Amino acid sequence: MNTISFRFGRYKGADELTDNNNKFSKAAEGRSCWSVLSIEGLGIEAKIIHKGRGKFKILEDNYNGKYIGKIVDASDVIRCKL
Repeated sequence: MNTISFRFGRYKGADELTDNNNKFSKAAEGRSCWSVLSIEGLGIEAKIIHKGRGKFKILEDNYNGKYIGKIVDASDVIRCKL
């Protein structure tokens, strides 16, 4: 999801909120949440961030990073833990 940054006057997408080492910036941490997802018939726990138009990007997971970077649909999100 693109959000307007009033501080800098430009758009920031989810891809801009992570660095090259797959670690999150503070902005990404604030916009992400741990959730339960249904992927391939499994219920997995993953940290996701909204990309826009009902799509979410997996930033972390509890399966040794197997799903990191995968884009999932909003229908795959079962619940978010805030």
